[in-house]
Amino acid sequence: MMLATVPLAGCTRTHDGSIVPVYQTKVVRTGALPRVAIARTPTEPGPRVAERIFPAQPARAEPPPRRQIARTQRRPAARPAAAQPSPRVALACREETGTTGRVRVVCH
Repeated sequence: MMLATVPLAGCTRTHDGSIVPVYQTKVVRTGALPRVAIARTPTEPGPRVAERIFPAQPARAEPPPRRQIARTQRRPAARPAAAQPSPRVALACREETGTTGRVRVVCH
């Protein structure tokens, strides 16, 4: 069965630019046993498909003329005063050993 479909392999481009196989296979039941049917993939849109997806655009009206707006003077944005850095205080740190033998750093 696989060898029968090898010559049918190939791709084609549809009306909307997508790529599809040239032939489509489907299982059809005619009578008691199902069979495999091979049909060519349609590449052209149906007559109503394009109208439903892309409706006709209404006629464009002329845009209203642009009004000239007088430019106003802009003041630069006020900048907040720079925060004064806090004076640096020297830290006094030392190591302390606890009862369990753990060492920790203590700063004052």
